[in-house]
Amino acid sequence: MSDPSDREHRASICDTLIFERTLVGSLFGLDICACPVWDMLLDLYRARQQDKPLYCWPVTVAAQVPTSTAYRKLEMMERRDLVTSLPPQKDRRQNRIELTSFSMNQMDRLMDQMWQRCSKVPPSIL
Repeated sequence: MSDPSDREHRASICDTLIFERTLVGSLFGLDICACPVWDMLLDLYRARQQDKPLYCWPVTVAAQVPTSTAYRKLEMMERRDLVTSLPPQKDRRQNRIELTSFSMNQMDRLMDQMWQRCSKVPPSIL
């Protein structure tokens, strides 16, 4: 997508996906549908779009799983070049976490494809 409204479309899809995760969790329970990596990717993507820094602690809280699990998932994401952690600070919770350019591009592609798919849905279904 190269349209100037790409950013708005991507933000809209991302917000919808975050809402969906919250809704499913509230209706069925977070323990049944936990997907911490996806939750963190969505939060990091939205933060980057808004030019807001995200730090380790809020990212792990957003994962809605035990902190130790969230940290393990972050470490796995870093090994897979999905996120990067800026140089360690005194308090590990204050490390800034960002999507890598690879994962940002992948998330852009995902949001673009979701937008294209949603734009084909007849309004009567929505």
